[in-house]
Amino acid sequence: MLFFYLRTVDRILNLISWILSTLSNNIKLILSLIFLVSIILWLSVFSYGCFYYVYMPIVSFSTPVYFQFRVCDDGSGKCSFPSANISLYNDGQSVIFMSGQSYHVMLEMDVPESPVNQNLGMFMVRMMVYDRQGQEVKVSSRSAILQYRSQLLRILETFVFSPFLLTGYAKQKQIIPVELFSDYVDDAYRPAVTAIIEVRNTRVEIYSAELKVLAEFTGIRYLMYHWSITAAVVGIAFNIMVFSFITVLSWLGLSNKEIVSPTRDRAVLRRGRQDTRAPLRQERVARTETLGPDTAQSSVPGEPEETMLLTPHYPWLEDSTRHRQPYQQENVT
Repeated sequence: MLFFYLRTVDRILNLISWILSTLSNNIKLILSLIFLVSIILWLSVFSYGCFYYVYMPIVSFSTPVYFQFRVCDDGSGKCSFPSANISLYNDGQSVIFMSGQSYHVMLEMDVPESPVNQNLGMFMVRMMVYDRQGQEVKVSSRSAILQYRSQLLRILETFVFSPFLLTGYAKQKQIIPVELFSDYVDDAYRPAVTAIIEVRNTRVEIYSAELKVLAEFTGIRYLMYHWSITAAVVGIAFNIMVFSFITVLSWLGLSNKEIVSPTRDRAVLRRGRQDTRAPLRQERVARTETLGPDTAQSSVPGEPEETMLLTPHYPWLEDSTRHRQPYQQENVT
């Protein structure tokens, strides 16, 4: 009874040990897979983010334009065209234009509806782009004019918006958009770094102005910007496939690292056979000396039987040839 009890306890302990060992191996495998999947996913997201940051240009850029002019000698009025020097650097670090990308450049001027501007008519706006050496890269000239409003329309507008005009929430002004470049492509060998905007009229009155640069996307950039979520899912999935393929190849290479070349493999096997057969030959020689040549056979299972040809020992032949004179062709050792 005690023997049966001990045997049962031993089986139960063995079963528990096997279960714990199996669970431990499975847990290690699951944790390894989770860690590997996490690394692949993180690398895929990080790679797509880096590609998006490098491949996608600045979508939009805007900067205020501060016009300057030369005052007349009498101290009143403008004796030169209003002009402004603009830096085309984003936060002073990188140029806003990317080589090969098309951009839409526009100047928005906030002008009052003063009698001077209403009687001004058309005027020209000019933009000159320069590279690092100060050489002119591109020039654009566009015309601009205030929108026409009749006297009756201005009176009605003033009457309707009078509460807002009196409190300062509204102003009698217009925003004039001037398209300077509709398809600006920066030169890779002469990138633009500065620009000069000039309003070629000395009588124009301007509240403020702003330069806006908008990238016009096509192809993959268009999909990555307008369909950002779909493009991100496709890009990350592609990266996951690539990293998974690399991981599988690496695992196969590590699992087969002990495979050697055929020549080296044959040499290793040959040395192994010689090392294993040497004791067998010694055993056969000892058995033959003890039992005779008829019983010198292999007793190891699976080893082919070999017949050993033993040279008989003749002392008289050795004595007769020991002191003979060597021939002329033979060398005496």
